[in-house]
Amino acid sequence: MLGTLVGTRTLKDAVAGVPSKPPVDGPAVTVRDPDARTLAALTGAAAAPAAAAPAARKTDEAIAPAAPAAPAATAPPAVDAEAEAKKLLQFAENFLQANMKHKAIIKYEELVEKYPQTEAGKIAKAKLATLGG
Repeated sequence: MLGTLVGTRTLKDAVAGVPSKPPVDGPAVTVRDPDARTLAALTGAAAAPAAAAPAARKTDEAIAPAAPAAPAATAPPAVDAEAEAKKLLQFAENFLQANMKHKAIIKYEELVEKYPQTEAGKIAKAKLATLGG
C-alpha cells in the first residue's frame, strides 16, 4: 500500500478507508507497505502463499498466551509528616509574599487540618489567628 496519511489513524483504518483525525502537529507521514501478507492480515482477505515453509511460520493459535503477571505487593511510601508540613508551610508563606492572602489562608488551613501536631502546624495555626482565617 502506498500513500500519504495526514493526521492520526491506524493502518487498518487507512485500509478500510476510515478518514483520519486532523493532525495536532507535524508533517504528513508516507506509508509504504509492499508486503501483501500484512495488507491481507489487516483487511481479512486471503494473501498469496508465502515462499517460506509453513512450519517456519508461527500463527496466533500456536503461540501460547502469556500468564498474567501477579501484581507486586507494594506498600505506600512512608510519609514524613514533619517534612510534608514544612512544604505546605513554605507554600503558604510564598503565597503571602506574593500578596495572595486568600491562597495563603487556604494552605494554612490545610496544614492545620492535616498536620496539627507538627511544628509547622502550630506555626500555621498562629498565622491563621493573625490573618483572621
